[in-house]
Amino acid sequence: MPPADAVGRTVEAVDIIGNRRLTSEQIRAWIHTQPGEKFSYDLLRQDLKAIRGSGYFDKSQTRSSIEKGVRDGVVVVFEVVELPLITEVKFENLKQIDQAVIISALVKEGVDLRNGRPFSVETAEAATRVIKQVLESNGQKNVNVELRVENVSASQVALTFIIRSD
Repeated sequence: MPPADAVGRTVEAVDIIGNRRLTSEQIRAWIHTQPGEKFSYDLLRQDLKAIRGSGYFDKSQTRSSIEKGVRDGVVVVFEVVELPLITEVKFENLKQIDQAVIISALVKEGVDLRNGRPFSVETAEAATRVIKQVLESNGQKNVNVELRVENVSASQVALTFIIRSD
């Protein structure tokens, strides 16, 4: 149903689908669209932004839709795709610098690779950039940092940063 057709109708239900680890109640804590209230497209957009901004969901695949309700109202559906959780982080070919220096730089830049944290493409790109900067600032020129992501399970990944110097 197009949002324009839903405006002013009563929200009959708010459904959340696709969640695995987080409960629907936990996700509902981020949204303001509630059953019994009038549908608002602006509120729906804010709710979707809040869910995507939580850091637990794939921003490009998490979406919302509006369906016609059984009592001439609407059903709001949030389809979420959870990001996998990090189980392990390793470094291959790390020379001349301690792993703790890299971890400290990642933390300083706000890149969280701790076990149990969600992993996204944005996290991968930021981590690779920070690691390369740290290595180059410590005298390793023409360094290449590659990330290998291993799916440990359907919802967990292990990360290996592979460092190569020319």
